[in-house]
Amino acid sequence: MLNVIMLIAAGGLIAAQPLTITSREWPAPHRTEALTASPPVVNLVTALVSQEQAVLVVRHAGGEAGERLADSLRQALVSLGVPSARLRFEPAAAASGQLILELMTNP
Repeated sequence: MLNVIMLIAAGGLIAAQPLTITSREWPAPHRTEALTASPPVVNLVTALVSQEQAVLVVRHAGGEAGERLADSLRQALVSLGVPSARLRFEPAAAASGQLILELMTNP
């Protein structure tokens, strides 16, 4: 199971909205189509694209598995038209199989 926690910064306030994506919903190989079927992910990408100064920070588990998962997300987002320069990936204290996404408006 892949847990995605979205933290969306809006006007200085951060609202947490947890989202769980199971391996059945986003199976390996991780297909972009599954992400586009998830309204919260679509909303996050829309917010990122609509805010010129925004950057999407993705925190992921360290190690090879965490890096592979983060890279899969990077590839999917870029294929959706998100410029890679607007994505920042950081190994952090995320649990294995978990990505923490945060939209930063003033990076």
